[in-house]
Amino acid sequence: MKVRIKSIAGAAVLMALSACVPSGAARCQSRYDRLLHDSAGVDKLTALAQMEENGRLDETIRALVADPDRLIRLRCAEVLGRVDDDTGTIYYLSKLAKDGDPEVVL
Repeated sequence: MKVRIKSIAGAAVLMALSACVPSGAARCQSRYDRLLHDSAGVDKLTALAQMEENGRLDETIRALVADPDRLIRLRCAEVLGRVDDDTGTIYYLSKLAKDGDPEVVL
């Protein structure tokens, strides 16, 4: 069951984050395209999508808020803004508020 949920969440992430354009039109770029072509990037985005969908954080958030990729940290901030988890939301948001990337801080 857990594998099926991960598979469904992964497919949802790919569909949501991929740019959709009418047939025959030039493909639009999504800011996540680079991550979607890398299995580690897909795994990270899938984990974040699952946390967002479940409305609670899991242990992977600890590593993701410190990820070297600014897009992963930015996505963490978005997820944390949508998840109200008593044990971690404020703690991890405070870490991201000190991030070196102004977009992540914003």
